[in-house]
Amino acid sequence: MKGSPAENRILAARIIFLLLGAFLTVFGCLNGGFRENWMKACLICLECIGLG
Repeated sequence: MKGSPAENRILAARIIFLLLGAFLTVFGCLNGGFRENWMKACLICLECIGLG
């Protein structure tokens, strides 16, 4: 890596947080969080439109 040690630490922190965010997103989807939020969003939309 080129650059100063401070820039290298910042880059490493960005990569770590990116990987952590991706892991937690996948874990949440596998845990059923996506389905739950999708159903809530669908119900809210149907109530606003008046189809539900």
